[in-house]
Amino acid sequence: MTMVLLLGQRRPEAARFSLLLSIPNTAAAGFLGVMDLVGMQDAALRLDR
Repeated sequence: MTMVLLLGQRRPEAARFSLLLSIPNTAAAGFLGVMDLVGMQDAALRLDR
């Protein structure tokens, strides 16, 4: 968010941009968490070779 503020965006736009950047990481962490719960983490990470 600091970088967006330095680029001249106002606080609401900076917060929205920061949230949009965090969505893929949150989704990936959630996916791996669910795979771990159902015992398929190795398959999700392709470690089953």
